[in-house]
Amino acid sequence: MKKYEKPMQSRLLDEAKEINEEIQSLMRPLLTAVENEAESDTYFMLRAASRLLKNQFIEFERIEGIAE
Repeated sequence: MKKYEKPMQSRLLDEAKEINEEIQSLMRPLLTAVENEAESDTYFMLRAASRLLKNQFIEFERIEGIAE
């Protein structure tokens, strides 16, 4: 059995931040492709999703600062 040094809440927050970063990295090339070739509605929807992810990551960092 693996023993963790961090408490469960902190590990879960780390995992959520990691997932958020992975999704953000997937969004970048999509935004570029859509910006160059797709209709503007599609681009604006992806931009909104990207902003939500970035704001979520900032909120995760804020929560992490409070939890420590």
